[in-house]
Amino acid sequence: MKGNHLKIFGFVLIGLFLTTFSYAKNNYSDSSWIAVGTSSKGAKKWFISNRYVAKNYEGIKIWIRILDPLVTKDHKTYKNAEIKTLIIVDCEQKTFREIKSVFYTSEGTVFKTANTQNSTFRDVVIDSIMEIVVDNVCKLYNDED
Repeated sequence: MKGNHLKIFGFVLIGLFLTTFSYAKNNYSDSSWIAVGTSSKGAKKWFISNRYVAKNYEGIKIWIRILDPLVTKDHKTYKNAEIKTLIIVDCEQKTFREIKSVFYTSEGTVFKTANTQNSTFRDVVIDSIMEIVVDNVCKLYNDED
C-alpha cells in the first residue's frame, strides 16, 4: 500500500513538472521575442523582446525586432531582412526614441548599423504599429520594479 502511494506521488510530481515545463515553453517560448503585430500591408512582422534592457528616469529601454521581406539600404536590396532596434519608451508621455538599429541579411550577416543615440523623443502616431509596440511595452514592463 505504501509503495502505491509513492508511485502515485511520483506520477503527480512528474505530471506537475511536465505541465510547468510545457507552460513555460509555450508562453515564454523557445524565442526571446513576443509578436505584437504586422504592418498595415501585412508584410513586416514586429516583435518586442521578452525582457527589457533597463528602466530609468527616461523610460524603458528595450529591443524591438522587425522582419521585413524587402529592405533597401545604400542602393542595395535585401530580401527577408531582420532589423533590431534599441528604443526607449516613455509610458507616461507615450513617446519613444531610437538608440541604435542593426540590419541583418537573411543569413544573419550585419549589413548596416545606425547609431541614433542622440535622437529626440517622438510622439506615437495613433493607430500605427509603433502605438501597438509602445502599448505592449508599457503594459508588460511599466509596473514592474
